This record gives sequence, C-alpha cells and structure tokens, in this order.
Amino acid sequence: MAVGYFELDTRREKFAAFNAMMTQSLFQILVPDVCVESVRVVSARDQGYYLFVQPDHQAYWVQFRNEHYELITLACRRYNASRSAKDGRLYLCPVFASKEDLFSWLADIFRLTQGEKNLLRLWMI
Repeated sequence: MAVGYFELDTRREKFAAFNAMMTQSLFQILVPDVCVESVRVVSARDQGYYLFVQPDHQAYWVQFRNEHYELITLACRRYNASRSAKDGRLYLCPVFASKEDLFSWLADIFRLTQGEKNLLRLWMI
C-alpha cells in the first residue's frame, strides 16, 4: 500500500512534536521549579554547542547549576565542555566542543536506553 506525501509529512510532524515533548519533559524533571517550554541545540560561532532553554534560559541554568553542580563538573571533565568563553566571560550553561560530546553528556545524565538514545539523536539533527 502506497503512502502519500501528505501522510508522511504528517507523521514527521507528529514524531517531531513527540520528540520535542520528551526532551522538554526530561529537562523539566531536572529543574522542576523553572518552566521549560522548549529546548534546542544551538551552535555558537567558534564556541561550540549548547542547550537553549525557553522561556527563561538564564533562570533555568542558574537553578540547574545550584541543584546539579556535579553534572556541570561532569560535562567539563569527561565531555570537554567549557564554562567560559575565550574572552573570559562565564557561560550560563556548559558549552561543548562537539555535538557528539553534548549528546554523550545528555545520554549519561539521563541514563538513556539505546532506544532513547536513538530518539535523542533524531532530536539533535
């Protein structure tokens, strides 16, 4: 049975929405006191990759740092993340040299199964 283009497009949209909801939920669990509407991977010019949390990126990462400082330390020690820019300014969140390092950190802190890792990879594309 042939599947029409519109039907495939609708499936992609549903999958993207599900994946975004799953990611949002994971980040909300880590910092329940700060609203998380969306999370996306951002590539900063010559700096690396980080997670942008909306609606209040700053509030989320300040609270994250207060509650889970050991996860920031893990990001820096094991996954080559940085806490500061080349000019010395401090970042709100860990900034990773590669998407793969960011992915590995997320898979580690959330203790993801292989299937969950596959979904996370699709979200990060």
